[in-house]
Amino acid sequence: MNNTIEDLVENTLFDTYDGYIQNFLLELSIMDSFTAKQAFLLLMRKEQIRY
Repeated sequence: MNNTIEDLVENTLFDTYDGYIQNFLLELSIMDSFTAKQAFLLLMRKEQIRY
């Protein structure tokens, strides 16, 4: 078996979350870094779209 660290993270961490959290994490992952405020604003935007 030749698993990469990406496979390990995906299979043991990422796949355990529901689609909503996965999308949130994917949106954050395009940034090199982010502040708590940026994460909060992104989450609030998602909540507005959701309802």
